[in-house]
Amino acid sequence: MLIIRFIENTMETQKPQNQFERTDPSPQLGDITSAAGNGHEQDSQFEYHILGAGMESTGEWVSGEKLRMDYLRTTDGLIQKITRGAEVTNPATGETERTPFSTVIFLDKSARPVSHFVRELWPLFAKDIHSGEVPPLPTFRFLNIDRRQWIDRIDPNWSGAIDPDRIDTSFVRSLRSIFLSPEAKRQIAETDPDNKDIDTMPASLDNQAILVVDETHYSGDTLRVATGLLGRAFPTAHVDGAYWMREKVGGHNRNPRWYDDSNNMGRGVNQRYSEIKKLANAQEKTLYQKIGSFFLSAPHWRVQEGLQDHSYRQLVKEIKHLAAHPDVPIMPSRGRKDAEDRVIAYNTTYNPSQLTEDEKDAIINNVITRKNDIEQRSAQGEPL
Repeated sequence: MLIIRFIENTMETQKPQNQFERTDPSPQLGDITSAAGNGHEQDSQFEYHILGAGMESTGEWVSGEKLRMDYLRTTDGLIQKITRGAEVTNPATGETERTPFSTVIFLDKSARPVSHFVRELWPLFAKDIHSGEVPPLPTFRFLNIDRRQWIDRIDPNWSGAIDPDRIDTSFVRSLRSIFLSPEAKRQIAETDPDNKDIDTMPASLDNQAILVVDETHYSGDTLRVATGLLGRAFPTAHVDGAYWMREKVGGHNRNPRWYDDSNNMGRGVNQRYSEIKKLANAQEKTLYQKIGSFFLSAPHWRVQEGLQDHSYRQLVKEIKHLAAHPDVPIMPSRGRKDAEDRVIAYNTTYNPSQLTEDEKDAIINNVITRKNDIEQRSAQGEPL
């Protein structure tokens, strides 16, 4: 078998052979139809606007095909982490075992679009490529937690030492109250939002395995604050963190194409309820505003009547189209132990276990040749 990492690191494109000399039906080297599209032809008429060619936050120009190829791969890495589950210790036996993540929390605003990548690509990337079984999709929730929101509390001296335990208990109870039953939420909203009874009221995240997802890695402080707060709010739960993207180019972090720190549009939601003066000072607050205003994002229409996020709608449309009609080679995450078989499963309709070693090698070589070609042309600044 070809060693994928070796071939990827050598940017030489190899010319595939013509075909196998077999009398029975077998994969032809040009027969690369992505399994994500269920055998459908690519839609050449579809135009990508957000997931198209353009300048990255790193200052480099990236082709649309290179961008989409990268985003598919980063999503596979996240889905791999989700399906592996959490490593927890069984209190009865003291042994370490894995348990599925029951809930994935995406951090608003920029990780919200990542949830669409995961949802749309779950049937392909989460599937057992040999049995065809697809595990159930975890519950998705969204919270707006950011380092800057809490910096004066978690690091009052700006020493760089992040300590989520410094955040007042009232905020922790506010976070926990979001996941109480509707009846309990009403009770809290009508009495004291800092009611100590919140600590013992049953919550949906109690005793669960939770994965918190941030869109990209900078200092890691935001994810530490988020996991720390959730750990305090749900002490019987197991809380892990993950990044969708960790790439750096020339020392600069690579941001998702939709990231814009100066604009609230493009990610589906606005600021937190607590940060929007119109809502924070409203006489008649909604239940969510009362119990979760520090952690919940307001929809755009709550900020301004009729306000719509057309950019976000376009992004979701493009994500759905990419998942259904991928126009680029789909490469598995580098952490996949079965990466070679997944190259075949992701880019053809064949079951890898039914192919010969030569057939596998030929398909993998063809896919990687196409991948290398896209990367080379993108590096040269050639529009694709």
